[in-house]
Amino acid sequence: MPIREYEMPNGGIVEIVESSQTVIPKGWKRLMSMGSFSTGSVKEQGMSEKVKEGYYKRECESGSRFSSKYSKKQIKTAWGW
Repeated sequence: MPIREYEMPNGGIVEIVESSQTVIPKGWKRLMSMGSFSTGSVKEQGMSEKVKEGYYKRECESGSRFSSKYSKKQIKTAWGW
């Protein structure tokens, strides 16, 4: 969720953490600069990390009903064991 700066009608500046449910009052103007906390760079996950995260999520959702078409050796290789 990004942090955005808004200028209020009285001239004050407010930083808001925006989400899909955030409602901005009428009359507030969004400033083009990002908030002070959002200036750091964000490292995006690589493909292998995304696959591992998705695989782990499916294992957790299925619990004991989880079955894989991959062998134990293939899974260990993918996880780096």
